[in-house]
Amino acid sequence: MNVVSTLLLACMLGTGCVVDAQEIENIVEGEVFTSTKSSEDMYQLVWKLYKSNKHEEALKLIDKLIAQDKTISAYYELKCYILIALKRNATIIETATKGIALDPDNHSFYDIRGNTYYFDLKPELARSDYQKVLQLEKNNARYYNNYLKLLNEMRKDDELINVFKLFENSMVSGEDIKEPRFIADVYFYGALAYQRQKDNLRAVDLLGNAIKKSPEAAMYYNNRGLIFQDLNKLEAAKKDLDKAIELDRDNPVYYENRYAIFFDLKKYQEAQNDLLKVISLGNSDLDIYAALALTYDVLNNYPKAAEYYDLVLRKNPNQTMILSNYAYALFELNQLSKAIEMFERALVTDSAEVDILVGLAVLYHVDGKENKSKDLFQDIKIKTKYEAKKQLLETLEKEDYRFSLKFKAAWENCFSD
Repeated sequence: MNVVSTLLLACMLGTGCVVDAQEIENIVEGEVFTSTKSSEDMYQLVWKLYKSNKHEEALKLIDKLIAQDKTISAYYELKCYILIALKRNATIIETATKGIALDPDNHSFYDIRGNTYYFDLKPELARSDYQKVLQLEKNNARYYNNYLKLLNEMRKDDELINVFKLFENSMVSGEDIKEPRFIADVYFYGALAYQRQKDNLRAVDLLGNAIKKSPEAAMYYNNRGLIFQDLNKLEAAKKDLDKAIELDRDNPVYYENRYAIFFDLKKYQEAQNDLLKVISLGNSDLDIYAALALTYDVLNNYPKAAEYYDLVLRKNPNQTMILSNYAYALFELNQLSKAIEMFERALVTDSAEVDILVGLAVLYHVDGKENKSKDLFQDIKIKTKYEAKKQLLETLEKEDYRFSLKFKAAWENCFSD
């Protein structure tokens, strides 16, 4: 390590970098240094200017130092930090590349250049530099975090898992991990890759490690809760989403995810409350209103269900499931003509959906349109895997279709005439 590198380290630790205020003022005012001013003194002043957010002045002085001696890599490293503060990405890459030419074993240059490529949306170049960083330094959690974050965005899960295993080996070796505040996120990205590869138990384990390292990170509880939901461990899922919301009460995503868990638990009132909270937090996506309509529906609040189904269809008039659900709700409200209209529109979008065929066949029968009703019973036989028998609704309910008592009675009447 050369003298200037040692000075950089000392300054970063907050020692050995006491500089006279007048000297800083002179630099800001453009005073030219005399030949008696040592390069070490000038370097300390550059660092002081940088730490004082006087980045333009720091850049001018570091360029003077580089002009005096182009062989000291520490000058280029400090210049990179100054340029990062000034957000001059093209010059950062140029400067880091020069630093690499002088000191090819300095992982900081690859880290700086890789991060800049990442923010410039050049993922393959960033990936190449991150690979080099880990060849040179395997015990820095931030380096793993940056690389894994990129691989996660690129959906290169095999490579992500291999890099994560390298991190695990570093942890097992017992060596101190630098920048340990990033360890939790490293576990998080590892969990995402394992989850996408359907290894949910491994993902749960890694998210548990992330939570141990960072127990106040709501996102980790949210993701683990969703995996528990996939594993049909609904109470564990709810517990994690409760915790995520406790830690971050203003994130609508967490309420939306807990809504789905409540719905699976058949706690429909709680599900409805979470959806209303999502809307109050500013999420006005149509999917939220569609879910709210369905929740009112299963709570037998057909007027509110119809209101929200209608709202969704005014924005997106060709959603098959919404059209069908709306038709069933309108039937409960004795709005037969409009219910038939909704079923007919749904049938245009999907002529083989048994839920639509069953609904419209019944409503035509109720409306006295026997020929149309019989045609649809025939379509059930031809277009679906089901037989149009009296027990059909029982079969469909086992597959998570829902029918009200009123509709079941109307269905049975089709077989009694």
